[in-house]
Amino acid sequence: MTRIRSFVCLADELHFGRAAKLLHITQPALSQQIARLEKDVDTLLLHRDNRAVSLTPAGRVFLRGARAALRLMDETTLAARHHASLEKSRRLCAACPPRPEEPYDVPLPLTSRP
Repeated sequence: MTRIRSFVCLADELHFGRAAKLLHITQPALSQQIARLEKDVDTLLLHRDNRAVSLTPAGRVFLRGARAALRLMDETTLAARHHASLEKSRRLCAACPPRPEEPYDVPLPLTSRP
């Protein structure tokens, strides 16, 4: 997913230097990630020259799918973390000794202050 996140960031910025800075990586590392991604999908996703970066038509299609995949991955990660926290809470509660029933229907005595 790192390569896909990098591609989306680069597609948003259309500048290797700015995208690398936002991703907290070096520009050569970003270039390598994008080259590997293009090799993985066996398609040129970006036009590059010394002055500009632009998406190819295939890159625009890939960008739509990449954004959807990242949204789904983020939602799935949050759901899994939520489920794990519920499971952890259940384990913690199971480890607690049972508490006696509290008589909530019995009125408490009122005390007055002087």
